[in-house]
Amino acid sequence: MKTESIIRILDSIYGKIDSFSSEELLGIDTLSISRFGFDGSILEVDFNDLLNFSNLESLTIDSCILDVSVVKIIASLSNLDKLYIYNCEINEDVYEEFNNIHVKELGLCNVDINVSRLNGIYQRLQLENVKLEKLNCKVTILDVFACEITDVDELLGDEFEIVVISTLQYLSNQLKFDDCGRKVIVMEDNGQFVSQKVGFDGEV
Repeated sequence: MKTESIIRILDSIYGKIDSFSSEELLGIDTLSISRFGFDGSILEVDFNDLLNFSNLESLTIDSCILDVSVVKIIASLSNLDKLYIYNCEINEDVYEEFNNIHVKELGLCNVDINVSRLNGIYQRLQLENVKLEKLNCKVTILDVFACEITDVDELLGDEFEIVVISTLQYLSNQLKFDDCGRKVIVMEDNGQFVSQKVGFDGEV
């Protein structure tokens, strides 16, 4: 095991930094990989370490470089349900491999990614500080609370059931959201609480 952020997680769970049994590795279903420590130090990362965790269900990647080889490794994690990518650099054309990642929930924050080239099926797609473009993926819940909506008509033309937006986004295009025939969740400014729901027809 070379990835320091993974080693720290295993140390906190098992009280050791090496010589892990297959049973111990199978017991891990959530991991975070970061390129930087809390003190700003650069940490070693080897994405091949992920191949040791066949029961991995949730993966967070922060401040790393994603290339074709890395994305192929992520796509090979057959039990992965949730993938969150923060502050990462994509330095190759990874979209063919990325679309082989079959997760229910995908979160992209501060990542220079062309979302129009994603063609997956997601229960939840959360975008933050990501350029909004025409989506070609199918989404149940589309969370764009922290995105700039430059074309609300294009957004409402995407294939989703529920959209999560900010109060400012809603007030700027209230009539269109009210009449869009979709379910709209309007969040308060802090993004932690729901301000109102539109189109739920009496649902709680």
